[in-house]
Amino acid sequence: MSLKEITRSLVASCAFLAATMSFSLASNAISLTYNSQFGSYGFENGQFSNPFAITSDSFGNILVGSQSRVQKFNSSGIYQSQFGTNGSGNGQFNGYGSGPWDIGVDSAGNIFVADSYNYRVQKFDSSGNYLSQFTGGGNFNFPSGLDFDSSGNIFVTDLDNNRVQKFNSSGVYQSQFGTYGDGNGQIRNAFDVAIDSDGNILVLDSNIKKYDRNGNYLSQFGTGGSGDGQIYSAVGFDVDSFGNTFIADRGNNRISVFDRNGVFLTNFGSVGTGNGQFNDPARLVISHSKLYVTDRNNYRVQIFDINGASGATPVPFDFSPNFGLLCVVVVVITKRLIKKKQNIKNE
Repeated sequence: MSLKEITRSLVASCAFLAATMSFSLASNAISLTYNSQFGSYGFENGQFSNPFAITSDSFGNILVGSQSRVQKFNSSGIYQSQFGTNGSGNGQFNGYGSGPWDIGVDSAGNIFVADSYNYRVQKFDSSGNYLSQFTGGGNFNFPSGLDFDSSGNIFVTDLDNNRVQKFNSSGVYQSQFGTYGDGNGQIRNAFDVAIDSDGNILVLDSNIKKYDRNGNYLSQFGTGGSGDGQIYSAVGFDVDSFGNTFIADRGNNRISVFDRNGVFLTNFGSVGTGNGQFNDPARLVISHSKLYVTDRNNYRVQIFDINGASGATPVPFDFSPNFGLLCVVVVVITKRLIKKKQNIKNE
Protein backbone atom coordinates (compact mmCIF):
# COMPACT_ATOMS: atom_id res chain seq x y z
CA MET A 1 0.00 0.00 0.00
CA SER A 2 1.35 3.41 -0.96
CA LEU A 3 1.74 6.35 1.43
CA LYS A 4 -1.15 8.13 -0.28
CA GLU A 5 -3.41 5.08 0.11
CA ILE A 6 -2.51 4.72 3.80
CA THR A 7 -3.27 8.40 4.42
CA ARG A 8 -6.62 8.19 2.65
CA SER A 9 -7.53 5.12 4.68
CA LEU A 10 -6.66 6.84 7.94
CA VAL A 11 -8.67 9.96 7.07
CA ALA A 12 -11.70 7.87 6.04
CA SER A 13 -11.52 5.80 9.23
CA CYS A 14 -11.23 8.90 11.41
CA ALA A 15 -14.15 10.58 9.67
CA PHE A 16 -16.31 7.48 10.14
CA LEU A 17 -15.44 7.18 13.83
CA ALA A 18 -16.00 10.89 14.43
CA ALA A 19 -19.44 10.75 12.81
CA THR A 20 -20.33 7.57 14.72
CA MET A 21 -19.25 8.99 18.08
CA SER A 22 -21.04 12.28 17.42
CA PHE A 23 -24.24 10.45 16.51
CA SER A 24 -23.96 8.18 19.52
CA LEU A 25 -23.71 11.14 21.89
CA ALA A 26 -26.46 13.09 20.19
CA SER A 27 -28.89 10.17 20.16
CA ASN A 28 -28.39 9.09 23.78
CA ALA A 29 -31.90 9.54 25.22
CA ILE A 30 -32.97 9.97 28.84
CA SER A 31 -35.26 7.54 30.60
CA LEU A 32 -36.39 7.00 34.18
CA THR A 33 -36.56 3.67 35.99
CA TYR A 34 -38.49 3.25 39.23
CA ASN A 35 -36.13 2.48 42.12
CA SER A 36 -38.02 2.68 45.41
CA GLN A 37 -40.14 4.93 47.62
CA PHE A 38 -40.50 6.09 51.19
CA GLY A 39 -43.16 7.65 53.38
CA SER A 40 -46.79 7.01 54.23
CA TYR A 41 -49.71 9.06 55.48
CA GLY A 42 -49.41 10.36 59.03
CA PHE A 43 -47.71 12.78 61.36
CA GLU A 44 -45.09 10.54 62.94
CA ASN A 45 -41.39 10.55 62.08
CA GLY A 46 -40.93 9.58 58.43
CA GLN A 47 -44.60 10.07 57.58
CA PHE A 48 -46.20 12.79 55.46
CA SER A 49 -49.37 14.76 55.14
CA ASN A 50 -49.12 16.09 51.60
CA PRO A 51 -45.31 16.25 51.10
CA PHE A 52 -44.34 19.23 48.98
CA ALA A 53 -40.87 20.84 49.13
CA ILE A 54 -37.80 18.67 48.53
CA THR A 55 -34.05 19.13 48.13
CA SER A 56 -30.75 17.33 48.78
CA ASP A 57 -27.52 18.22 50.55
CA SER A 58 -23.94 17.52 49.47
CA PHE A 59 -24.01 14.14 51.21
CA GLY A 60 -27.04 12.96 49.27
CA ASN A 61 -29.43 13.33 52.20
CA ILE A 62 -32.98 14.29 51.21
CA LEU A 63 -34.94 17.04 52.97
CA VAL A 64 -38.72 17.07 52.61
CA GLY A 65 -41.09 19.85 53.69
CA SER A 66 -44.61 18.99 54.78
CA GLN A 67 -47.11 20.53 57.23
CA SER A 68 -44.86 22.94 59.14
CA ARG A 69 -41.76 20.78 59.39
CA VAL A 70 -38.70 19.69 57.45
CA GLN A 71 -37.74 16.02 57.67
CA LYS A 72 -34.32 14.65 56.77
CA PHE A 73 -33.77 11.21 55.20
CA ASN A 74 -30.68 9.47 53.87
CA SER A 75 -30.42 8.77 50.14
CA SER A 76 -32.35 5.50 50.55
CA GLY A 77 -35.25 7.16 52.37
CA ILE A 78 -34.35 6.18 55.94
CA TYR A 79 -35.58 8.81 58.41
CA GLN A 80 -32.83 10.79 60.18
CA SER A 81 -34.21 13.87 61.92
CA GLN A 82 -36.56 16.86 61.63
CA PHE A 83 -37.06 20.47 62.67
CA GLY A 84 -39.86 23.03 62.68
CA THR A 85 -43.30 23.42 64.22
CA ASN A 86 -46.41 25.32 63.21
CA GLY A 87 -46.39 29.04 63.85
CA SER A 88 -44.86 32.37 62.89
CA GLY A 89 -41.96 32.57 65.32
CA ASN A 90 -38.30 32.02 64.56
CA GLY A 91 -37.81 28.47 63.32
CA GLN A 92 -41.53 27.90 62.86
CA PHE A 93 -43.44 27.47 59.59
CA ASN A 94 -46.96 28.23 58.47
CA GLY A 95 -48.05 24.81 57.24
CA TYR A 96 -51.22 25.91 55.47
CA GLY A 97 -51.48 24.31 52.03
CA SER A 98 -48.60 21.86 52.64
CA GLY A 99 -46.13 24.64 53.45
CA PRO A 100 -43.23 25.27 53.41
CA TRP A 101 -43.05 25.42 49.63
CA ASP A 102 -39.33 25.09 48.97
CA ILE A 103 -36.02 24.16 50.61
CA GLY A 104 -32.44 24.78 49.47
CA VAL A 105 -29.00 23.91 50.84
CA ASP A 106 -26.02 26.16 50.13
CA SER A 107 -22.40 25.08 49.68
CA ALA A 108 -21.74 25.51 53.43
CA GLY A 109 -24.59 23.17 54.33
CA ASN A 110 -26.94 25.91 55.57
CA ILE A 111 -30.61 25.19 54.95
CA PHE A 112 -32.90 27.88 53.51
CA VAL A 113 -36.67 27.40 53.72
CA ALA A 114 -39.27 29.34 51.74
CA ASP A 115 -41.79 29.82 54.56
CA SER A 116 -44.31 30.92 51.98
CA TYR A 117 -47.38 31.65 54.10
CA ASN A 118 -45.28 33.64 56.57
CA TYR A 119 -43.89 35.63 53.61
CA ARG A 120 -40.22 35.07 54.45
CA VAL A 121 -37.16 32.89 53.88
CA GLN A 122 -35.61 31.35 56.98
CA LYS A 123 -32.01 30.17 57.34
CA PHE A 124 -30.91 27.21 59.48
CA ASP A 125 -27.63 25.45 60.06
CA SER A 126 -27.11 21.88 58.84
CA SER A 127 -28.63 20.52 62.07
CA GLY A 128 -31.81 22.59 61.72
CA ASN A 129 -30.96 25.29 64.25
CA TYR A 130 -32.48 28.67 63.41
CA LEU A 131 -29.98 31.34 62.28
CA SER A 132 -31.79 34.23 60.60
CA GLN A 133 -34.48 35.28 58.12
CA PHE A 134 -35.16 37.82 55.39
CA THR A 135 -38.34 39.16 53.84
CA GLY A 136 -37.31 40.56 50.48
CA GLY A 137 -36.49 43.94 48.99
CA GLY A 138 -39.88 45.58 49.37
CA ASN A 139 -41.30 42.46 50.99
CA PHE A 140 -42.24 39.10 49.52
CA ASN A 141 -45.73 38.31 48.37
CA PHE A 142 -45.48 34.53 48.71
CA PRO A 143 -41.86 33.34 48.23
CA SER A 144 -42.33 30.02 46.46
CA GLY A 145 -38.96 28.75 45.17
CA LEU A 146 -35.25 29.34 45.67
CA ASP A 147 -31.86 28.34 44.32
CA PHE A 148 -28.19 29.39 44.51
CA ASP A 149 -25.62 30.44 41.93
CA SER A 150 -21.94 29.48 42.06
CA SER A 151 -21.14 32.61 44.12
CA GLY A 152 -23.66 31.74 46.81
CA ASN A 153 -26.24 34.34 45.80
CA ILE A 154 -29.83 33.31 46.49
CA PHE A 155 -32.57 33.70 43.89
CA VAL A 156 -36.15 33.63 45.19
CA THR A 157 -39.34 33.49 43.14
CA ASP A 158 -41.77 36.04 44.55
CA LEU A 159 -44.90 34.36 43.24
CA ASP A 160 -47.66 36.94 43.57
CA ASN A 161 -45.30 39.80 42.72
CA ASN A 162 -44.43 38.01 39.45
CA ARG A 163 -40.69 38.52 39.86
CA VAL A 164 -37.42 36.95 40.93
CA GLN A 165 -35.41 38.59 43.70
CA LYS A 166 -31.65 38.16 44.20
CA PHE A 167 -29.92 38.22 47.61
CA ASN A 168 -26.36 37.66 48.73
CA SER A 169 -25.47 34.71 50.94
CA SER A 170 -26.40 36.73 54.04
CA GLY A 171 -29.88 37.50 52.73
CA VAL A 172 -29.17 41.11 51.78
CA TYR A 173 -31.24 42.27 48.80
CA GLN A 174 -29.29 42.81 45.54
CA SER A 175 -31.64 43.13 42.59
CA GLN A 176 -34.74 41.76 40.87
CA PHE A 177 -36.27 41.13 37.46
CA GLY A 178 -39.66 40.27 36.02
CA THR A 179 -42.86 42.13 35.24
CA TYR A 180 -46.41 40.83 35.09
CA GLY A 181 -47.62 39.52 31.74
CA ASP A 182 -47.45 36.78 29.13
CA GLY A 183 -44.92 38.33 26.77
CA ASN A 184 -41.28 37.32 26.33
CA GLY A 185 -39.46 37.85 29.60
CA GLN A 186 -42.65 38.63 31.51
CA ILE A 187 -43.83 36.43 34.38
CA ARG A 188 -47.31 35.41 35.48
CA ASN A 189 -46.97 33.68 38.86
CA ALA A 190 -43.32 32.80 39.49
CA PHE A 191 -43.53 29.31 40.99
CA ASP A 192 -39.96 28.02 40.99
CA VAL A 193 -36.38 28.87 39.97
CA ALA A 194 -33.20 26.94 39.15
CA ILE A 195 -29.70 28.00 38.11
CA ASP A 196 -28.01 25.91 35.42
CA SER A 197 -24.29 25.13 35.12
CA ASP A 198 -23.81 28.14 32.80
CA GLY A 199 -25.24 30.52 35.39
CA ASN A 200 -28.49 31.02 33.48
CA ILE A 201 -31.63 31.53 35.56
CA LEU A 202 -34.64 29.35 34.68
CA VAL A 203 -38.06 30.38 35.99
CA LEU A 204 -41.26 28.35 35.98
CA ASP A 205 -44.62 30.02 35.53
CA SER A 206 -46.91 28.50 32.89
CA ASN A 207 -43.75 27.37 31.08
CA ILE A 208 -39.99 27.60 31.54
CA LYS A 209 -38.36 30.97 30.84
CA LYS A 210 -34.57 31.29 30.61
CA TYR A 211 -32.66 34.44 31.58
CA ASP A 212 -28.94 35.21 31.72
CA ARG A 213 -27.22 35.77 35.07
CA ASN A 214 -28.25 39.45 34.95
CA GLY A 215 -31.93 38.71 34.41
CA ASN A 216 -32.02 39.43 30.68
CA TYR A 217 -34.54 37.26 28.83
CA LEU A 218 -33.08 34.59 26.52
CA SER A 219 -35.74 32.04 25.55
CA GLN A 220 -38.60 29.86 26.75
CA PHE A 221 -40.03 26.38 26.22
CA GLY A 222 -43.02 24.25 27.16
CA THR A 223 -46.59 25.20 26.32
CA GLY A 224 -49.84 24.49 28.14
CA GLY A 225 -51.53 21.17 27.44
CA SER A 226 -51.15 17.41 27.66
CA GLY A 227 -49.19 16.60 24.50
CA ASP A 228 -45.46 15.97 24.15
CA GLY A 229 -43.51 19.08 25.09
CA GLN A 230 -46.49 20.51 26.98
CA ILE A 231 -47.01 20.96 30.73
CA TYR A 232 -50.06 21.69 32.82
CA SER A 233 -50.19 23.29 36.28
CA ALA A 234 -46.55 22.58 37.17
CA VAL A 235 -45.01 24.30 40.22
CA GLY A 236 -41.64 22.56 40.58
CA PHE A 237 -38.63 21.57 38.47
CA ASP A 238 -34.87 20.97 38.60
CA VAL A 239 -31.94 21.16 36.18
CA ASP A 240 -29.16 18.56 36.02
CA SER A 241 -25.46 19.25 35.43
CA PHE A 242 -25.94 18.79 31.66
CA GLY A 243 -28.67 21.43 31.45
CA ASN A 244 -31.56 18.96 31.09
CA THR A 245 -34.75 20.22 32.74
CA PHE A 246 -37.01 17.85 34.73
CA ILE A 247 -40.51 19.19 35.45
CA ALA A 248 -43.03 17.83 37.95
CA ASP A 249 -46.11 18.16 35.73
CA ARG A 250 -48.86 18.06 38.35
CA GLY A 251 -51.81 18.48 36.03
CA ASN A 252 -50.71 15.58 33.82
CA ASN A 253 -49.37 13.42 36.69
CA ARG A 254 -46.04 12.84 35.00
CA ILE A 255 -42.44 13.99 34.75
CA SER A 256 -41.49 15.88 31.58
CA VAL A 257 -37.88 16.23 30.45
CA PHE A 258 -36.35 18.79 28.07
CA ASP A 259 -32.73 19.18 26.94
CA ARG A 260 -30.54 22.25 27.53
CA ASN A 261 -32.00 23.93 24.42
CA GLY A 262 -35.58 23.37 25.49
CA VAL A 263 -36.14 20.48 23.09
CA PHE A 264 -38.62 17.92 24.45
CA LEU A 265 -37.06 14.56 25.30
CA THR A 266 -39.55 12.38 27.14
CA ASN A 267 -42.52 12.03 29.52
CA PHE A 268 -42.66 9.52 32.34
CA GLY A 269 -45.51 8.43 34.59
CA SER A 270 -49.30 8.37 34.70
CA VAL A 271 -52.05 8.90 37.27
CA GLY A 272 -52.38 6.19 39.91
CA THR A 273 -50.99 4.70 43.10
CA GLY A 274 -48.60 2.12 41.69
CA ASN A 275 -44.85 2.32 41.38
CA GLY A 276 -43.98 5.04 38.90
CA GLN A 277 -47.49 6.49 39.00
CA PHE A 278 -48.42 9.82 40.56
CA ASN A 279 -51.23 11.68 42.23
CA ASP A 280 -50.10 15.31 42.15
CA PRO A 281 -46.29 15.23 41.78
CA ALA A 282 -45.44 18.57 43.38
CA ARG A 283 -41.67 19.04 43.37
CA LEU A 284 -38.50 17.11 42.58
CA VAL A 285 -34.75 17.13 43.02
CA ILE A 286 -31.86 15.45 41.17
CA SER A 287 -29.17 13.93 43.40
CA HIS A 288 -26.38 11.50 42.45
CA SER A 289 -28.07 10.34 39.20
CA LYS A 290 -31.36 9.76 40.97
CA LEU A 291 -34.60 11.69 40.80
CA TYR A 292 -36.66 12.20 43.97
CA VAL A 293 -40.29 13.28 43.53
CA THR A 294 -42.79 14.37 46.18
CA ASP A 295 -45.92 12.43 45.19
CA ARG A 296 -48.20 14.69 47.19
CA ASN A 297 -51.58 12.97 47.33
CA ASN A 298 -49.99 9.51 47.55
CA TYR A 299 -48.17 10.74 50.69
CA ARG A 300 -44.76 9.51 49.57
CA VAL A 301 -41.49 10.31 47.85
CA GLN A 302 -40.62 8.17 44.84
CA ILE A 303 -37.04 7.53 43.76
CA PHE A 304 -36.06 6.94 40.11
CA ASP A 305 -32.77 6.06 38.45
CA ILE A 306 -31.89 8.46 35.64
CA ASN A 307 -30.65 6.56 32.59
CA GLY A 308 -29.00 8.04 29.52
CA ALA A 309 -27.52 11.48 28.92
CA SER A 310 -28.21 12.79 32.40
CA GLY A 311 -26.68 9.90 34.29
CA ALA A 312 -24.09 8.39 32.00
CA THR A 313 -23.08 10.49 29.00
CA PRO A 314 -19.81 12.35 29.75
CA VAL A 315 -20.49 15.53 27.75
CA PRO A 316 -23.63 16.31 25.69
CA PHE A 317 -21.99 18.11 22.78
CA ASP A 318 -20.70 17.34 19.30
CA PHE A 319 -17.40 15.54 19.86
CA SER A 320 -16.45 15.26 16.18
CA PRO A 321 -14.36 18.49 15.84
CA ASN A 322 -12.08 17.40 18.68
CA PHE A 323 -11.88 13.89 17.35
CA GLY A 324 -11.14 15.24 13.89
CA LEU A 325 -8.21 17.23 15.25
CA LEU A 326 -6.87 14.08 16.88
CA CYS A 327 -7.15 12.27 13.56
CA VAL A 328 -5.15 14.97 11.79
CA VAL A 329 -2.38 14.57 14.38
CA VAL A 330 -2.42 10.78 13.90
CA VAL A 331 -2.19 11.16 10.10
CA VAL A 332 0.75 13.60 10.30
CA ILE A 333 2.67 11.38 12.72
CA THR A 334 1.99 8.30 10.57
CA LYS A 335 3.25 10.05 7.44
CA ARG A 336 6.45 11.08 9.20
CA LEU A 337 7.06 7.57 10.49
CA ILE A 338 6.54 6.06 7.05
CA LYS A 339 8.82 8.66 5.45
CA LYS A 340 11.51 8.01 8.07
CA LYS A 341 11.25 4.28 7.42
CA GLN A 342 11.62 4.83 3.66
CA ASN A 343 14.71 7.03 4.19
CA ILE A 344 16.33 4.35 6.35
CA LYS A 345 15.54 1.74 3.71
CA ASN A 346 17.06 3.88 0.96
CA GLU A 347 20.26 4.29 2.97
